[in-house]
Amino acid sequence: MGERDRVGQVMIEAVLSIGVDEPASEALRYFRDYPIHHLPVVRGAKPVGMLSTADMMKLEHFLPQHGTTESRYLDQHITIASLLRGIPITVQAQQSLREAAATMARHAVHGLLVVDAHENLIGIITTTDIMHAALEAQSDVVATGVAAAAAAAAPSPERLQALEEVFRVAERYVAAGQDEQLHARLVTSIDRAREL
Repeated sequence: MGERDRVGQVMIEAVLSIGVDEPASEALRYFRDYPIHHLPVVRGAKPVGMLSTADMMKLEHFLPQHGTTESRYLDQHITIASLLRGIPITVQAQQSLREAAATMARHAVHGLLVVDAHENLIGIITTTDIMHAALEAQSDVVATGVAAAAAAAAPSPERLQALEEVFRVAERYVAAGQDEQLHARLVTSIDRAREL
């Protein structure tokens, strides 16, 4: 994937997170107010899990249709901790995007928490981030391939000199008419240019 092949190079660093002890209604508000699909849940700086838009969509089935406000209902009946599933799935910034993608596939998730050596949350990486990096790498490969092809197709300085000689001799040949010496020189120049 080129130079952007590490998690730390494509992860989202300024990540919005929520404390595990905050009200469930606050998590719902984050998903409504911010353009996010994943919300890390932390205790201090340590991740304890992650909520997704799918988790929030499930909550909507439990919310009252009328009467009690949804915030009050959520906060009385549901905790953020109760919404979390299993242990948090993490990667480190120096891991490759290939490893991160394999971890996502193995756990059937679309986002991973990025932690430092002390297991503190430093970012998040999603399938979308990995796809963007792969597309950029593909564009770089195409651009590099085009540049390499152009460089390979560009004539060498020797060939340019040989072609210039062909043009000079051809111009004199055309101007002079039927000159056997110029004819022989033109044929030699053409052969030399073809060899280069």
